Amino acid sequence: MVDIEKQFLVIIIIIIFLLVINFFLFDHCSANYMLYTLISIGIVSLIWIILPFFIKDQNYNKSEWFDHIVWFQFVVIILFFVPWIISIRFHSYHGMSIIRVAEIDSVFIASSKTGHKMGYIHYNEKRKIKRDVVHTFNCKAKSKVFVQIFFDCENGSQKTVLYGNRYHIPKIHDFAFIDDTTFYTYHEFSLIKPDMVYYQVGFNVVYKAIRKSTNESDTTANVCFTDVCGIYRTIKCKTNKYETIPDTFLVYRNVNEEIDDRFIVCAPEINTPENWSKISDYGYIFHYDIYRKEEIETQCPQIKNYVEKFKERNKQ
Repeated sequence: MVDIEKQFLVIIIIIIFLLVINFFLFDHCSANYMLYTLISIGIVSLIWIILPFFIKDQNYNKSEWFDHIVWFQFVVIILFFVPWIISIRFHSYHGMSIIRVAEIDSVFIASSKTGHKMGYIHYNEKRKIKRDVVHTFNCKAKSKVFVQIFFDCENGSQKTVLYGNRYHIPKIHDFAFIDDTTFYTYHEFSLIKPDMVYYQVGFNVVYKAIRKSTNESDTTANVCFTDVCGIYRTIKCKTNKYETIPDTFLVYRNVNEEIDDRFIVCAPEINTPENWSKISDYGYIFHYDIYRKEEIETQCPQIKNYVEKFKERNKQ
């Protein structure tokens, strides 16, 4: 007579094989991950049903196999709930993610029993307003919050969570990054993951622009400079925040046009002689920090490659 425990061992081996494929082949937070899990359940269920009919031993009572429904339920639990738990833990505590500034649109009670609150939020991403739902805890509508968005969970239902590390918040500004559990500023992450940064937020090239004329009636000035493409530019900037209007302004633009294609004048607090001295034909700005182009491009040549590609796309 065939030992039913041996048949059960076959099922366990198949489960382990399917779980290994699932773990390494699919993104843990994607729709494909859960789809593959459901397909795996179907495969094991089918094998469980048809395997006894291939047993050659005539003394084996096939009905014994189906009497072990409890074992079958246990198999389903292993196949579905364990990967689901792994998926949630992987999503919550691992992987690369970006921290962005968001605003809570409204708050609602997710569960009348527990009193858990959820909130609808919106934030800017690649010139588009993204909307999501997060646990808000004690946050109120219209308040500003930081949210952590996982790169590898674009299709996941829990890809966005609130971020509240008080030690890191002063360093975030508009955005920052996390790799696994390590926090990085915009500048730090750009040097180690330039491709990821380019497609998420881009790189800003900064120019030293000279004041050409001033219009006191509308408190503006026309400033001119030559960009990396060799194009002579003249743009208008506001001067009302200056007690004394300077002759030099710092202007930047993103080299990833899908993120932003505007020329933006730097804030007065960083428009200083010290920062002017860092700009030759161009430099780089990471939030409120200005860097010489040689410093950034020596540490990370890939950033320079993105500037060169920008020049190729926009040359005249």
